[in-house]
Amino acid sequence: MLGIIIVHQTVAVAVTVLQSRKRPKRELVKEILISLTGLRPGVECWRVAAGREQKIGEVYNSMDLLSTMRGVDIAFEAVPGGVLQCFAVLKHLQDGVALSKQAIASIGVSAICVGFTSASISYDNDTDVRLRRSSPRYYGWVPDGIGATAAFLAMTANSSLLLILRSTSAGFLLLVNPMLLLLLTLFEIAVQFMLKIARGDFSSTTKVDGVIGGVFVDVLMRLGMTIALMYSGIIYLCNPMIFGGVGWGIAMVLAVLSSIFAAVAYFSATDESDMGDLDKPTGWGIVGGLSAAFVVSLVLLVGFTKPKYRSQYWSTERCKDCVMQMFTDPEATDENKMKLHKWRSVIWKDVRDEVREFTHANWEKFERERPPWFTPQFQDGAELDMLPEEARGRAIKARKIQRESDFNLKLGSVALNSSVAITSSRSECASILPVS
Repeated sequence: MLGIIIVHQTVAVAVTVLQSRKRPKRELVKEILISLTGLRPGVECWRVAAGREQKIGEVYNSMDLLSTMRGVDIAFEAVPGGVLQCFAVLKHLQDGVALSKQAIASIGVSAICVGFTSASISYDNDTDVRLRRSSPRYYGWVPDGIGATAAFLAMTANSSLLLILRSTSAGFLLLVNPMLLLLLTLFEIAVQFMLKIARGDFSSTTKVDGVIGGVFVDVLMRLGMTIALMYSGIIYLCNPMIFGGVGWGIAMVLAVLSSIFAAVAYFSATDESDMGDLDKPTGWGIVGGLSAAFVVSLVLLVGFTKPKYRSQYWSTERCKDCVMQMFTDPEATDENKMKLHKWRSVIWKDVRDEVREFTHANWEKFERERPPWFTPQFQDGAELDMLPEEARGRAIKARKIQRESDFNLKLGSVALNSSVAITSSRSECASILPVS
């Protein structure tokens, strides 16, 4: 258990550093302490409810960071805990030890908590008014009225059952040989990675600088998302900008197949005299019952989804297609076209020239009109070579002032006049970058 806690906290701190590494060191330290003390979920929920705006230099907005941290909790804390619980139950059955009702209830409660968290990630993002307005093709599948409650319950049941099914399968393999569980897990992760690579869709949309940042996002964070997908089936992950419908669907099919493989491996490698109460009728009853319940929950989930969005569960649309379609769509709004600047340019390199031309032609208009999405944070994230010459010069000067301001902030406890420097620098920066 100590190992699980250490790994979980390490990943949580790594995501925090990725998020705030361009902010002043004092703020970065504060954010790291929030993660280490376990206050991150509550803090991010409060920030989302309060409508906190994304700050200059931050990688994620509050909603995205909340969803990411929930995924970290599932992948690196809830999943290992669920596997250990199910392994302990199966081991007790194999040894002929009577199971207490509390042990079974504990697994059920843990699974429901994970299911609720998984459902919350999908529900919160899909019902976000801004996302539904800007990307109606991908957000809006949760029905209105009582249908929303039914869809949420279906998502919770689906994720809960998937966690128990997967954890039970892992428990069977641990009884045989832990190496089998490792190999099966690596195989399924490799399937998801190779699917992305083969389709030319491996790069994440998360905008980070440098090789290390790219490797962290594309490999390590994708690894965590794959584990969360395998064990909880978060519906939000079937968005084409993450795994897409085909990746999500393959994970669901592999969940059932891996449970059958685990049962076959256990009964093939274990003598009947060593099975105890975990004999073939009992074992196959557990696997068969969980698999059937999981499939039924999938059918209900699809049924409660708005009809025009049901194809999301098996869609073959790629992330890069989704991103570029936001620009090439004849009905695309200015907000959607400019949204490409928020994502890594390697994804939309095929329309880079067109994006630059559109940006050059409209940047001054956006500075005058100041639409809600044209925030200082958005402007700071745009690549300099994509900006008109005059705006590029202002941006270079503003970013230099921002760095000097942050440096003065770090020296605040030493230099008595640092507060004056910060105030003047912030004021000058604000006069250069239009504030919405």
